[in-house]
Amino acid sequence: MWNGFINPVEIAYNQAIMVAILGLIINGASVFILGHDHNLRAAYLHVLADALTSLLAIVALFIAKYIGLVWMDPLMGVVGAILVSRWSLSLLNSTSAVLLGKQERKSLEIKIRQCI
Repeated sequence: MWNGFINPVEIAYNQAIMVAILGLIINGASVFILGHDHNLRAAYLHVLADALTSLLAIVALFIAKYIGLVWMDPLMGVVGAILVSRWSLSLLNSTSAVLLGKQERKSLEIKIRQCI
C-alpha cells in the first residue's frame, strides 16, 4: 500500500484526467436519472460514491500534474476507499435492519400486528 507513496509510478495525466472526467459525467447523469427514489437507494448511493471518487481523482491528478505532488493520487485513492467503506457500512446497517424486521416506524408494526 505504501509503495505508491514512496515509489510512485509514472502517470499519463492527460489520459487519466479524461477518463476521470468521463466517469464523473456518466455517474452524474446516473445520479440525476436515479433521483432520490428510496427503492433505488443502494444504486443511487453507489453512483454518488463513484462520482465523488471521480471528483477526488480529478483533483488529485491536476494537483500532481501542475504542482508536482504525485503522492496526491494514491492519497485520494485511500480517501476514496474510506468513503466507499463508510457508504457500504451505512448500506449494510440500513438493509440489515429491514431484513431483520427492525422497522423504524412503530405504526407499521402496530398495523401488521392488528392484521394478524
